[in-house]
Amino acid sequence: MTVGRIVAITGPSFSGKSTLAHLLGHRGFGRVLASLTPGADGNTADGIDHRVMQARDFNNLVAAGQMVIAINMGAQSFGVSAKEIEAAQLESENVVIVCEPAGIRQLDAWCKQRSEISLTRVFLDNPSQFINQRFLERATEEIMRSRMAGASVQNRVLKHYAELMKVMATTENEWRNQAYFQVDEDSAGGSFRFDYVISRFDTFNAKEIADQIAKGLPAFC
Repeated sequence: MTVGRIVAITGPSFSGKSTLAHLLGHRGFGRVLASLTPGADGNTADGIDHRVMQARDFNNLVAAGQMVIAINMGAQSFGVSAKEIEAAQLESENVVIVCEPAGIRQLDAWCKQRSEISLTRVFLDNPSQFINQRFLERATEEIMRSRMAGASVQNRVLKHYAELMKVMATTENEWRNQAYFQVDEDSAGGSFRFDYVISRFDTFNAKEIADQIAKGLPAFC
C-alpha cells in the first residue's frame, strides 16, 4: 500500500462534515468511495462518495474480512473496504473518510496494524442552535419538494426526518459525550481518543481549521 495519511471525520448530523471533507479535497486529500446497501424501501442513489452495493455482496465482503469499516444503520449497511482505501491512495497519497464514530474505531484498529498509515481522527460539532437551524432548513426544503412527487414520497421523507430527529436527540448526543470527555474505548478495550474535537465549525473558521488539519497542526477547538 502507498504510504499516506487518512483523515477520518465524524460528528452529529449537520455539523459540517461534508464541508470539511470538501475543503480538505482542495488541500490535496482524495475521497475514499464507501459502499451503502439499499434501505428498507429498496431505494438509495449512487453518490459522489458512495456506491450502492446489494446486501448479499456487502455481507460476503464482511465475511471475507475485506471490509475495514462495516456499520449497520437500521435497514442499511455502510462500509469501506481495504481495496477502496488502497485505490484512493493510488490517486492521492492523503485521503479523507466520513463515517460514524463506530467506523472510526474500526478504522483505528485497522491502521494500528499498518505502521505505514497515519490516521487523524476528527470529531466535528456545532452549537445546537446552528444544527437545529440547518435541520429545519433541510427538512423543510425536502418536504416541500416531496409534495410534487406524491403522497407516498412525502410520507417517506416525513418518516426519515422524524427518525433522524430521534437519533440526533439520543445517539448523537452520546457521541458528543464520548468525544468531549474522551471516555470511549476501542473494540479491544483500550483507549480511543480523537486528535481533534472541534466544537464550532462555520464560515468564519472553516478554512483555518481545514488548513491546520491538513498540515497536522493543532487546531483551536
